Amino acid sequence: MNPDPSTNCGCTQNSTGPASPSRSVTRSVAIVMTIATLIISPTGCRTPPAQTNAIKPIALHNIRTELEITARQRSNQRDSKLATGDEEYDESIFQQRLRLKADGYVYHPNLLDFSLAMVAGLQQSEFHQDRGGMIQNSAQNDTLEEFDVRASLFKNKDFPITLHGVRSRTFDPRPFRGSLETQTSSFDFTWQYVDPKTPTLFQLSRTNVDFNPFLRAGERPGSRRNSVARFETGYHFSEHNILSLRVSREQLEETPITIQYDTDRANLSHRIDFGVDKQHRFESTLRGYRQRGTFDIERIDWRETLRMKHTDRLRSSFVFEFIDRTQGDLFGAKPVQERSYLISSDLEHRLYDSLVSRSSGRAQRQEFGSGLEIERQTVGAFFDYQKKNPWGVLRSDFSVRLERQQRTGGDQVIAVIDESHTLRDPEPIIISDSNINQRTVTIIREDRTETYARGRDYRVMDFGNRIEIERVPTGRIRDDETVLVSYQVTLAGNFDLDTVQQRFGIRQEFDFGLNLYYRFYRQNQTISPLLASGVTVENITAQTLGGEYRKGTLHLFAEIEDHESTISPFESLRFGGEYTRQIGPATASISALWSDIQFRDRAARDVTLWTIDGRYRHPITRRFNIEAGVAYRNEQDTVGGDNEGIDFDLSADWSFRTTKIKLTYEYSLFENVFANDQSQAILVELVRRF
Repeated sequence: MNPDPSTNCGCTQNSTGPASPSRSVTRSVAIVMTIATLIISPTGCRTPPAQTNAIKPIALHNIRTELEITARQRSNQRDSKLATGDEEYDESIFQQRLRLKADGYVYHPNLLDFSLAMVAGLQQSEFHQDRGGMIQNSAQNDTLEEFDVRASLFKNKDFPITLHGVRSRTFDPRPFRGSLETQTSSFDFTWQYVDPKTPTLFQLSRTNVDFNPFLRAGERPGSRRNSVARFETGYHFSEHNILSLRVSREQLEETPITIQYDTDRANLSHRIDFGVDKQHRFESTLRGYRQRGTFDIERIDWRETLRMKHTDRLRSSFVFEFIDRTQGDLFGAKPVQERSYLISSDLEHRLYDSLVSRSSGRAQRQEFGSGLEIERQTVGAFFDYQKKNPWGVLRSDFSVRLERQQRTGGDQVIAVIDESHTLRDPEPIIISDSNINQRTVTIIREDRTETYARGRDYRVMDFGNRIEIERVPTGRIRDDETVLVSYQVTLAGNFDLDTVQQRFGIRQEFDFGLNLYYRFYRQNQTISPLLASGVTVENITAQTLGGEYRKGTLHLFAEIEDHESTISPFESLRFGGEYTRQIGPATASISALWSDIQFRDRAARDVTLWTIDGRYRHPITRRFNIEAGVAYRNEQDTVGGDNEGIDFDLSADWSFRTTKIKLTYEYSLFENVFANDQSQAILVELVRRF
């Protein structure tokens, strides 16, 4: 006799005794997995949906579950060539995750529509570190609790509400260091009033980020707490007459960078279009900014902008700006008080599609609380020309800029905070100024998650008239990474500085893929009096000649630069290319770079860098793939020392129905004048969808 489907669907229920405490977590995960499987499995036991038109209080659909198992093991050995001692560490991480995803609504999708993803699991980790005989061991078990919930309330109304909550955990391997665990929790509430006359938005958000280095010797955990309240509204008198208001308050706390401040912002702006065809525009903006905490800032910014379109080929713009600010810094200097007045104008003319010419004028006056006054008058002209010819397209540009700067009064110490720079091997960051306090130089990641350490991650070299910052290849700063640099500098007074800059470039783009180009840059500076202190005059004559060829997936380039400078002269030569080819079902790619830079200053430094990267991916079958990659680096530096390294990885992934398995092996070896570093890692991933 068949069982009644309305009761137990014919499923046999086995009774078991109570679970032992040591297995309670494992049993709980198993029970959740079993229930989820029964709910969504096409062959499992499900109660047939009731045939009714009644409204459901809560409706779920598109339900998916996944089981994910991950095992990783990393080890590193550092053999020091100095008296600092050898280092080695090992870390092992084993994770089991059960992931449940679903979409749904409450009563009706237009009332409350939502999607959710829930993760529950366990993590076991073990760490071992030996630093010159100082041994550190640790092992711990953690639960993994992650979620991503999104909900929309009244989404088709004029007053929709959006809610979003997320908690996630990531593990970021770092070269020659323990992995970094990042846990992020964020909550966001957004309300909108959708109206053509008075569009309005109100938003509250809270984000907590915790950074945990697995091996904590010499490195502290970090965190960031960020809360933001934002309100935006406006009034549209017409399509061409709009008044806008934006107000926000932010609270930020960071460790171990040790930054804490509260920030208030207010922005009131008005825009009006006028003229026969509404082709002209006048904008007024008033901004207020106030920050209290690690360093205080108060700023008021008033800006007026007029843009005019006289004809289809002639346009002009005029700007007036007033800034009143008081700003502290991270290094304990007295707050900087400054008032700035700026007037500028631009005129642009287009001659058909071939020639664009622009002229500009600018006058600025800065008054500092210390008594320092700076006046700048700048004029410039720019020409951009392009012309089609029988071989392709010819492009050319020329610009000239003249600036007079007059400084009177005493010196002023200011802080440059979060100046953005990009570190590209083997070129250093060059900051030209003779009054930089190099002891105050600090570098952090662009997303502010890490503070980099001098010596370990980067080096600072002081040449008197400039400082140079270069990355350490084995440090945490990646090649081609953008970082934020802060430092303290003294603005000197009592001198006049005249600067003339000229730029010229020409480029022929051939139809068959070859491009040849030439760039010229010249800067001449004169100072009065000649023996003025606190400033270094820099005269530059730089010429660059290069070419590149593109044909399908093939890209080749070569470039030579002669940079004559009274501060940092150098010659550089670069060759490189990349190529990707399909070999049957497989894909192979290779890229290479050879670069030589000869600095002709008193350091007489020569840096030669050679890198090559290759990758190969081959689908053996429709379900089985292998991939391998290798990267080689060799740098010869007559001042910083030579280094050489190789990085290799091999992975294989296999999928069968709803199961996917991936195995990855990584190996790296790096040697420089300080130490030999060797590391390897194994990663095993298994994902099972139900």
